[in-house]
Amino acid sequence: MTTSILIGLAMVVGSTAFAVAGMFFVRKNFDLEFLRAHHDVAAALLAVVGTLYAVLLAFVIVDAMSNNQQARLTAENEANALANIFRSAGAFPEPTKSQIRAYCVEYTNVVINEEWDDMAKGIPCKNAWNAVTSLWKATLSYEPVTETQKAMYQCMIDEFDELGNSRRIRLVMSRSSVSWVLWTVLIVGAISTIVFTYFFALESAMSQVIMTGLLTMTLALNLYLLLDYNNPYAGELSVRPDAFQLDMEIWEHLKHLRFQM
Repeated sequence: MTTSILIGLAMVVGSTAFAVAGMFFVRKNFDLEFLRAHHDVAAALLAVVGTLYAVLLAFVIVDAMSNNQQARLTAENEANALANIFRSAGAFPEPTKSQIRAYCVEYTNVVINEEWDDMAKGIPCKNAWNAVTSLWKATLSYEPVTETQKAMYQCMIDEFDELGNSRRIRLVMSRSSVSWVLWTVLIVGAISTIVFTYFFALESAMSQVIMTGLLTMTLALNLYLLLDYNNPYAGELSVRPDAFQLDMEIWEHLKHLRFQM
């Protein structure tokens, strides 16, 4: 069981236990008739608070999910650009072709095995920067001669621009997260919504435990969902380096072919 799932279980179980404990505290210290006298006012206020909170929570989660999808597309664009650079190098003579392709493989390995884990922790990966810099220098060191080489060289430069832009966006997104101010608002809003349910005193304590517990579990699960989407490259719902791994699989396959592009 991963750390992310354990955190989610702790959030759901812990918040539900506290909510139910708070409900019993209110029922023990306040007469049921006293609580029933506040039903009408509490119901109206709960409708307002609950609606505002649901709208806010929905917008924040949708925005986090959109960022996650954007991070996935950005990684795919970067991997596609790298694959195009690898292919375009086939138009160049040796040893330039082999050097560029070797740096493509090195960069991909570093991204998959080192940088992806570093992004989840929010720290830079020096080896990845060194690999992409070496790839750039190897590309600039070659002077195309034929018209075909000149055309492919320009395509390679364009793809390198795409790779660089996508890489920068990927690194920026790995360091962005939901503001602590927004987290505070969401947590306070969840607590307020749960506390309002204490004013609805039912004769059956078990019925109220079930309803309070289900409400708390729902809110906790949504907050956990937001937490898991907080960093696109960490957690159970994180973006994986699948596109880079596909590049490696294709290049590994090309090694067994007699003719390569």
